[in-house]
Amino acid sequence: MPKISGLGLGEIKKVSGLGLGNIRKVSGLGLGLIWQSISQLGMTKNGAFLIQSSYGTVTGWTPDAGTTLSGDGILVTTAGTYTIQTNLTVANSSFLNRDVTLRLARTVSGTTTTLITGTTLTFGSSGSPKAYPLSHGATAYSVGDIVTLQADSSDNNDMSVVTGGTIRMIPAS
Repeated sequence: MPKISGLGLGEIKKVSGLGLGNIRKVSGLGLGLIWQSISQLGMTKNGAFLIQSSYGTVTGWTPDAGTTLSGDGILVTTAGTYTIQTNLTVANSSFLNRDVTLRLARTVSGTTTTLITGTTLTFGSSGSPKAYPLSHGATAYSVGDIVTLQADSSDNNDMSVVTGGTIRMIPAS
């Protein structure tokens, strides 16, 4: 728990009581918000997404508990610093080798920028699905920011991001 101090009370080590469960916000005394916890955000891939030959947003996600999606991205509902970790799998259904590149993008006030672009991976013909590692270091996010996954392939409809993959925004320590 972050340090909360002031008002001559010293450091508050634990906040509890009244049978309210975990306390996520502390405010009052006319000071506005004093403290708010930051929880992990995430989404899980639901169904396969066929990758096209130009970057497009990967669709078909289910939000984790406590996460809100905006379109097909994680909506930041508590400002803070997060790292992003993914657990994604890509498959090739073609009899030819295909390349695929994934990237994480961030939309702020309608403007989308790339956070990180992964290494282009080559997949053998109709081979076994492969893990596609992608992560992004600690970055400050504001309420309303949206984080999405985008994908690009060397050919239309042969490559897919498969069901069960995850994207997690983890509060940085």
